[in-house]
Amino acid sequence: MLYVQEKVVKLGGIYLEGQVTSVEVQDEKGRYKNSQPVGYENAKVMIDILLEDTKTATTLEQLTEMQRLFKPYGQDKPKLLPIVNEDCAVRGITKVYFKNLTSKKVISESKRIASLELWAPDIAGIKVKKKTTKK
Repeated sequence: MLYVQEKVVKLGGIYLEGQVTSVEVQDEKGRYKNSQPVGYENAKVMIDILLEDTKTATTLEQLTEMQRLFKPYGQDKPKLLPIVNEDCAVRGITKVYFKNLTSKKVISESKRIASLELWAPDIAGIKVKKKTTKK
């Protein structure tokens, strides 16, 4: 198999290692308040990455580096990470929260597949101005 290191997704200022095989952006319709306009809900970003051993890192080392990016030791609150990807950019997604990281070892092919689930924060914001009345 030909291994290609692509620079497709930059998350938290770091390019994700491996070959990105898919990027899916989906809106979470109907999960929030009925009064919230359609298209302004949280969005999910699903990214699948093929990891193979390289001269510089094994698949386990690549997976460990990915895990450290999303949840470093001692972190107790989620961090908002900047994301750079053309599919996200076209949908107006510039920052995401890390939701989930799963991995699968394909023994017959000596590779791993890492799957990331990221959530974009609410992009609909309502600012309320307090109206002052003159007495």
